[in-house]
Formats: sequence, C-alpha cells, structure tokens
Amino acid sequence: MSSTIIRVVVVGAASAGATAAKSLSQSSSCGSGPGNSKVQVTVVERRDHYFHNIGALHGSVEPTGFLPKLFLPLDRLFESKWGKCPRDKYKSGTSSSSGGGSDTVNEKARGGSDDDGCGDHSVVRGTLTETHPNHIVLDNGQELPFDYLVLATGSDNHSPAKIVSLTREDGIKEIRGFNQELEKASKVLIIGGGAVGVELAGEIATKYGPTSDISGSGGSKAVTLVHGNSKLGASHLNQKFHDDVKAKLEQLGVNVYLNERIIMPPDVKLDNKVCSRIINSISGKEFESDLQILATGNRINTDYMKTLAPTITSKISEKLDSIIPLVDPETNHIRVKPTLQLADPAYPHIFAPGDVNDLPHSEKNAMKAKTQGDTVAKNIKALIDVNYHGLRKSGNIKEANEALEKAALSDWSNFPRNTGMVTVGPNMGSVQFLGWNLTGGFGNFVIRKTKGKDYLLSFFGSTYGYKPDQSK
Repeated sequence: MSSTIIRVVVVGAASAGATAAKSLSQSSSCGSGPGNSKVQVTVVERRDHYFHNIGALHGSVEPTGFLPKLFLPLDRLFESKWGKCPRDKYKSGTSSSSGGGSDTVNEKARGGSDDDGCGDHSVVRGTLTETHPNHIVLDNGQELPFDYLVLATGSDNHSPAKIVSLTREDGIKEIRGFNQELEKASKVLIIGGGAVGVELAGEIATKYGPTSDISGSGGSKAVTLVHGNSKLGASHLNQKFHDDVKAKLEQLGVNVYLNERIIMPPDVKLDNKVCSRIINSISGKEFESDLQILATGNRINTDYMKTLAPTITSKISEKLDSIIPLVDPETNHIRVKPTLQLADPAYPHIFAPGDVNDLPHSEKNAMKAKTQGDTVAKNIKALIDVNYHGLRKSGNIKEANEALEKAALSDWSNFPRNTGMVTVGPNMGSVQFLGWNLTGGFGNFVIRKTKGKDYLLSFFGSTYGYKPDQSK
C-alpha cells in the first residue's frame, strides 16, 4: 500500500527555518504523519551554506581562524540527534532546469526505503520569487508544491553584518576584502548605534583602539560611532543597559555621539572602501573619516508575496471596502497571528517566523527566531494530527475548517521579555535579563562565558551538525 506524502516546504535555512525543518523531520515517529502517511521536508536556501552572522562582526575584524567556521554546510541539517534514523544517510544530486545554477540540490537526506516510515528530505538551492496557495516558484522556474509552507526568508543588512555573497568561497572573500580595507583605514566612522553598530565598534576598538595591544598591520585607529537617538544597542532595553554600553565603548576609546543624524550626500555610495570624506550631521557637526560603515538596520524583501491574493477586507464606508494586504506596505513585513500563521484566514497552512514577520522589532533576534521556528513546527504537527491538509486538498472546506478549530495550536511565547545582550568586543558587554541588569564587571564576565566565547556558534551550529572542534 502506497504512502501519502505530506509536503512541507521551508524557505530559508537560517535560525527559524532550520529549527522548524529539523524538528518536523525528527518528530517522535521519525517523520511520519497520521495513518499511512509520511512527512517530506524540503528546505529552499539561496546560499550553499548557513552563515552564522552573529559572529560576522568578530570574523570581519579577526578573519584568521574564526571566519571560515561561520560558513556551515547544510548536509547534516536532517541528521538525527539519536543517530538511529535512516536519515543519517545522505545523497547528493542536481535537478535539471534552466536557471543560472540555482537548481542545485545541495544535499538530499534519503529517508531509507519507502516503507520505513520516513520521508525524503532535501535542501534545494534557489531563491523564492512567487508564492501561491499550494505551490511556490523559484528563480529558475522550478515549482514546488506544498501542503504546509514556512516562509523564513529573514532579512538583509549591510556588509559585514550580513553578507551579499551566496557561496562560502565568495563570502569568505567578501569579509576578508572588508578586513583589508579596515587595515588600511586610520579613522573609522560607524553610522548607526544599534546592536550591529555597537558590536562592530567594540570589535574594531578592541583590536585597534588606543587601549589595545595592536597586532594588526594597520596600526591604531580612531573609531567614531554616530547614532540617531539616545539609546545604544537595543531601544527596548532600559536606560541602565544603554549607559553601561556607552561607558564600555568609551572605555575602549570609541567616540560616541548620540542624537546625531547623518546627512548622507546623494552622490555618495558607501561601499566599505577606504575613501577620505567629511560627512555632516543635521545639527551641523562634521565627521572626518577614511572608512565609513553603515550599520542602520535590517531590510526585508517580501516581493514573493505579490502573487498571493489577500482575502481580508476592512470597511472604509457603508459602500466601500478596502483590502488588507498580506504584507505591511511600509515595512514589508508579513502580517501574522500569534500562532505565526499568516493573519489572513485563507492561509492557515502558511507560516512566517523570524525577521520577516510583523512582530515588534524588540522580538527580532536569532534566539527569538529559533523559538519561533519551534512554535511553527509544533503547530504544523498539530494541523497534521487533525489531517487539515488532507481535508483541504480533497475540497472538504467545512470539515477542514472544523479540523482547524480542533487543532491544538500554540501562540508563540515571547519569553524572556525585557532581555538582551550586546557585546563590546569579545571580552566586554552588557546584559539585561527580565529587566534586571548585569552591568560593569559582572556583565563582562557573563559575556566572556556566553556570547563572547564563540559568538554562540556552538549553540546555533548544532542544528547543522557543527561541533566545537570542527576545523573547517
């Protein structure tokens, strides 16, 4: 008797997507659904690796040794932590299509024989271009049908916080290229004092600042950080946290300017190349530098949602209704329910965890994305348990809706709240936990024992089979 395949497509193999995919592939029954069915997980990833961007800023300043470890292959994503599931066996291959190399299947985790109760899970290289109710389309024209879809496409940021390159080889070249420019600079201007700006300033000042034991060929560097408001690191944390961050930056010799907004000349494109410039702020201050680095926040790209039709309307007048878009037109974030399903009731089988959704900015970091991936996996399993996909596919809309009501769906729990951690170099930083501050020397101690130790590579890398003694 043939098995029914429950197709789950996960777009994005960073924290949220990888967590959801791995959890779904390793359910208690080794990927099996209700009855004679099997869960088949397909991960779509535009890169040929997972890039651990939490460590990117340290890697850009100290590229020898640590940098290559930030690029983890995806071939062990579906490996069983118990070491017994047939998915421990992998098979590589390519699919045939006409799209510029994006059709490569990086790794295919072969789930044993057709009768072993496991699905065939794979990682497909490609970029999502279209989303439809029952399938997606990649940049090479390939269509992937799904019963459940997870949109974990994350966000982009300026290099070196996140890389533009799509291959491991090019990514290493990109960050080493930034480091070469940094070595040549003597006056570094960082524009933006969020977590990225603070951590980059701390890394540069630790190695090249006036209090450092300079080992690089570039000599000492003046580091200036300009921020548009009064709070550094993370705006949702309390003032004591921000004061501690500022004090530690200044301890390293960083010149910190708050409530100063830079006027960016229209003809200037900042590309992380050494170029002497004088840039003004709105208040009239002049900042002279020979390397300017933008650290002004994430960018969301959800153009792939334009092909999915919204169904919710809002009454503007007695005779006129307005369509509520699936994506916030101002921020490009996908609107979601607390369960991380799309807010539009027509698409309860589509989820959007991580940076891409419209939850508050304070809830956007790799740790929160990981817990959101867990919630998505749990909720997809709950829908599978009530056979929502089967009823929906057969056209039994009434029964499908009844099953949806019965499903034991969980809201994502934003715990712990009022919590954050920012490094100021590998040995210093500030921590807030549930509103309590770990500052001064105690905060530095916590940083050294946690994030500063390996920039959480061991913690997040374990999803991809990374081990601390891994040399490449």
